[in-house]
Order: sequence, then C-alpha cells, then structure tokens
Amino acid sequence: MSTIAKKFSISLGSSSLFLILNLSNSYELFGKIINKNLINNKCPTELGLLLNAFIFFIITYLSMGDPFKEQLFKLKNTTYGTLIFYMISSPAIYYLTNLIFNRNDLCPSLQMIILHSIIYGLILFGVMYFPE
Repeated sequence: MSTIAKKFSISLGSSSLFLILNLSNSYELFGKIINKNLINNKCPTELGLLLNAFIFFIITYLSMGDPFKEQLFKLKNTTYGTLIFYMISSPAIYYLTNLIFNRNDLCPSLQMIILHSIIYGLILFGVMYFPE
C-alpha cells in the first residue's frame, strides 16, 4: 500500500492533468487534430468530453508505467479515475457548481475548472483508501 505522500502526489498529478484537459484550449487543440468541433462557445461538446476522458484514460494508464504492476490493478485504478474525471467534468456538475456560487455562466470558467480540479483530487485521494 502506498504512503500518504505517494497518494497525495498521485492525486496532485491527476488533478493537474484534469485541469489541463478541461481547459478550452485543450478542446480546441484536439478538435483541430481530429478535424471536429469539440467546443461550442467555451462549452465542451459531448464528443469533446468523451474524447478528453479517453485521453485522460490513456495518459493515466501509461503513467502507471511500472511493468511489474498487475495489469488488472492498473486497469481498475485507471477506470475509476476516468469515471470520476468524466463525472466531475460533466456539464451537469459545472451547472450545479455555478448554482452554488450564483454564477449565470453555464460554461466552465477558469475558476470553476480549478475548483473542479481540486474536487477531483480530493475525491481521487479518498478513493485510494477504498479496500482492494
């Protein structure tokens, strides 16, 4: 089992990846690469959210690069992290957060993305204490 410092480090790295992938610039860049519109007026499209979740999955899985780790263990943890990523990145959760802070903007602002990154990191840190 990992130490608390290791779990914190993993959560911080994943939160940073969450932040980067949820920026509108990331959606625009990936949209140019695949020649699709992944963002609409600073709001990610459903395809954009799915693609970014897939990219998050791939980067997370590859970052668990220890070849001696059990593949099923890596796949399980990557899947949990990606599902949490998708949920916290969803427009419904951003809408709920905007309601709590009395904001009229339904698209994620930089402040909301940072807040959601912190929330993601805290949830991921908590999930690491679930029994295996």
